Amino acid sequence: MPIAIILALYASRMMGLFIVLPVLALATAGMPGYSPLLLGLAIGVYGLTQAVLQVPLGQLSDRIGRFKIVFVGLLVFALGSWWCAQADTMLELVLGRALQGAGAISSSLLAWVVDLTGEERRARVMAVIGISIGLTFLASLVLGPALMPWRGLSGLFELTAGLAVLAALLSCLLPRPAPIRALGAVFSAQRVAEVWRAPGVASSVIGVGLLHAVLMALFLALPMQLVDAGIVADDHTGLYMIVMLLGAVPAFLATGWVEARHRLVSGQRVAIAGLIAGFALLALGLNQYWMFVLAGALFFFGFNLLEATLPSLLAKAAPIRDRGTATGLYASVQFFGAFVGGLLGGPLLGALGSSGLFVALALCGCIWLALRYRTAEPPRLRSRVVGIDLSALSVDAWETQLRRVTGVAEAAVSPAGSVAYLKVSKDALDESELADLLNQRPG
Repeated sequence: MPIAIILALYASRMMGLFIVLPVLALATAGMPGYSPLLLGLAIGVYGLTQAVLQVPLGQLSDRIGRFKIVFVGLLVFALGSWWCAQADTMLELVLGRALQGAGAISSSLLAWVVDLTGEERRARVMAVIGISIGLTFLASLVLGPALMPWRGLSGLFELTAGLAVLAALLSCLLPRPAPIRALGAVFSAQRVAEVWRAPGVASSVIGVGLLHAVLMALFLALPMQLVDAGIVADDHTGLYMIVMLLGAVPAFLATGWVEARHRLVSGQRVAIAGLIAGFALLALGLNQYWMFVLAGALFFFGFNLLEATLPSLLAKAAPIRDRGTATGLYASVQFFGAFVGGLLGGPLLGALGSSGLFVALALCGCIWLALRYRTAEPPRLRSRVVGIDLSALSVDAWETQLRRVTGVAEAAVSPAGSVAYLKVSKDALDESELADLLNQRPG
């Protein structure tokens, strides 16, 4: 039940970002105040407000709990969607998209997932979430063009507003684990810096930013390139469905393979190579239908595989006490990447044309791939939650003693509950030593 609700929350959230991508460039062409720069802002400003708010809201969720942040954020997102539905000018649309982004729940929601899943299940859950994001992307690419004749762009934003309200109600049904960090500042730059330096965090965070930057830039040029090739807008839905399925199915199979064999980084290298190949084909400027199918399949293979493995890698690397901060960094850079992709993609498209933009994206992919070859695979640790007696030892003493147990890599005690969150080596953990410590009595 919790996983089904989480998937519904992710679907409603990502739908608001994705559903307008295949139609926004075409639907706003005649809107008052239109310019390529404002088009880029309308696509990407959502990511800017998300980027600014994810870290502080993620840290706040470490202190007050995930539910409050997620519930209020979904309502703010619904309000922004309603604003966009009423927009009559490009500037009003840009402002509405900025308000949508102010409902920044991604970091808190991802931290909530980590809280509710153990290491032995987390990889599968992250893969399922990645699959759901991919399917939401597919549904968005199909529904966007298909629903445009119904109520136009306003109807798409009205739909996302309704989904957000529904998701807010569903979030009330999720379990609410006790916050780990109940004390201290709401926002701490020092904690952000410490989390950033944790092995594996920075590479995951930068990776998701690049992924969403190239995604936004792709859809600035692709719809018009399809039209120029003789594929009318009404036929885009079918093409998107074909390429998404051709890319998603092998990506989902590959996700299970790399997770089972603890080869997340290797899988990401293959995924980035897929992105590069897709952009290279599009840069050739060919106009055959099969070329778009092959290029799209390669891109969506890489996109879906990265969407599944990047958060899984982050969950393994994130410090227990600062999961909200780590996921805040992840979500901030993810949406900042979307903003940068839209902001820079528009001028690049105007200056270089679609082929030049795709060449630039392929070069970015090559740089990313080179950096990924310097990233090591994460250590094989798993999460564990144990009950403790706070009358026997203080919080600090418990954490110190737990860290001394053979095979325990990290320990954090929740001041709001009688539990300790551990990261342990499955092979090296001394179960008897841990049991002896947990069974001690006061005095």
